[in-house]
Amino acid sequence: MQMQNRDAVLIKNSFGNFRKLGKGLMTEGACFSRMEQLKTRWDNFERRHEEMLNDPETDEKDEYFVKDKFSETYEDYLTNMGLYQDHLLLVRRESARNTEQPGVSGLMQDMEVNRAKLPTIVIADFSGDIEDWARFKDTFKEMVIERPNLPNIYKMNYLRSYVKGEAAELLQEIPSGGEHFADAWQVLKGHYDNTRLLTNKLLDRLLALPSMSKDCASELMRVLQWSAQSSASAEGAWQSGGPLGPPVSFLDTAQVDAQMSFEVGG
Repeated sequence: MQMQNRDAVLIKNSFGNFRKLGKGLMTEGACFSRMEQLKTRWDNFERRHEEMLNDPETDEKDEYFVKDKFSETYEDYLTNMGLYQDHLLLVRRESARNTEQPGVSGLMQDMEVNRAKLPTIVIADFSGDIEDWARFKDTFKEMVIERPNLPNIYKMNYLRSYVKGEAAELLQEIPSGGEHFADAWQVLKGHYDNTRLLTNKLLDRLLALPSMSKDCASELMRVLQWSAQSSASAEGAWQSGGPLGPPVSFLDTAQVDAQMSFEVGG
């Protein structure tokens, strides 16, 4: 708990401490360094919070939980990250004016427009369930990767914000800088663009389809809903170029028919 309270203060005061360096030392490089430090500190704060929630010996009456310190610190994290991003734009605009490079001011304007719109991007988290990968990949590509003039540092921040659990563990060894975003995205694609892994999981689910315990409409609906849930993932993989759709759908239908035949015969 002591480490949580310490990091909560450091997260809250992050940009304020950065400002104490003075304008001469508040460079673009220093800003990036502080942003990475802030992200790492938040990741550790969030990880320890989850560990405390899963620890049966945790005292939920502690002031940390009573005052919802986690939510408060999360807001502080977002506020400070926004201040760093605003400062980064100011530094780059000033640099563009000094060097008078053609077209740079237009780029800064585009980046500022994107910065203002960043909070509107909302994507459901991806926790490593391969059946959910196609949904997350397509949504993230459309809303983040293909967004015009969005710097890679922002893409990396979004990726680390939306990726949780097993998927987040795959990115632990990759630095947080924007120049490493392509590597991070490729690691996730290399692991989850795996039709064989998805096939095995879907087949395991379909083969484990529970039998109807009694002959009634509610039991039949339960079996059909279970079947439809499995088929949805297979259909998505088939449409995206994978070979899963027809074979899995055939097995799915065979399973339901077998259930019904058994019940009728019994």
